[in-house]
Amino acid sequence: KDGRGKQQNIEIDEMLYQTFDRFELEDISHLNRVSRHIEHSELTDEQIAKLEGCKYQAVQCSVKAALKAIKKFMK
Repeated sequence: KDGRGKQQNIEIDEMLYQTFDRFELEDISHLNRVSRHIEHSELTDEQIAKLEGCKYQAVQCSVKAALKAIKKFMK
């Protein structure tokens, strides 16, 4: 839809469509990998805390700081 809410249609060639389709599939795949990693890391945080002899919250704080640094780096 355009700025006035009217539906607009455009034609694109097959190669461009396939490129968008591939990017969409890669994006979904990436989101699935991230989701699995985050779920796994939540389980691992507790194990790390036990191994390091510290509280879970300390490990969680370090992980959040690392994620923030990575996001900043990726911009």
